[in-house]
Amino acid sequence: MMRMRALCLLLSTALCGAASAQGYAKGVNPADNLTRADVALGWADVNNESLTALTVGYEHRLAENWGVGAFLSPLTHFDGDTGTGDFGVGGRYIDTEGDWRLGASLSAAGSTGTLSAIGTGRFRVVPAALVVRPWTSEDFTAFEAAWVEWLSNGDDFAIVSLEQGHLFPSGWFVVGDVSYRSFTAQSDGGVGLGFEVGKQLNEHWQVALRPGYSFRGSGDPSLYLRAAYFF
Repeated sequence: MMRMRALCLLLSTALCGAASAQGYAKGVNPADNLTRADVALGWADVNNESLTALTVGYEHRLAENWGVGAFLSPLTHFDGDTGTGDFGVGGRYIDTEGDWRLGASLSAAGSTGTLSAIGTGRFRVVPAALVVRPWTSEDFTAFEAAWVEWLSNGDDFAIVSLEQGHLFPSGWFVVGDVSYRSFTAQSDGGVGLGFEVGKQLNEHWQVALRPGYSFRGSGDPSLYLRAAYFF
């Protein structure tokens, strides 16, 4: 999946080979096509209500350019209710054009229905596009654009984001991003900022911490901790 972040409702093999080199972090560049498992514990303030979720995900590299994935929030707490959260599946295609990495993805997700505060019928389809420019073996810039089509309500929105990442040969990495959401049923959009810092512990394990903040409405802070295992 195109970086299927655990914060959609909390909530998602480039760099000229640098991501697989000894010491460098894997899977940080959103164009990386790897087989991996992720678990994330996240918190967000949504309209002055606390949302906490545990999310697990799996991505599988089918071929050099193709990948598929799925994610599930088995435990979610929101507005006094506790239950399971969202489930999603999808696939993507990544290609190389000179120094650029170009990608497209399609995913579908919805509520499992056991958390009444989030509600049932929240099914959505998300087509997305990705452009990545590796500048050196350690630096890259990524641009992502997606359309979130809700099948059960009219609160559709477009989201675009720009990321700048740096990989250290020691295994540490930092990624900063700025995003903007534009809603079709609302006049106000939303700008968000995020910053992730993490470390590749060994060949298989990676950990990271990501604080974020949305300036839409009263402002929504978020924080999540994730761990990844690469096969």
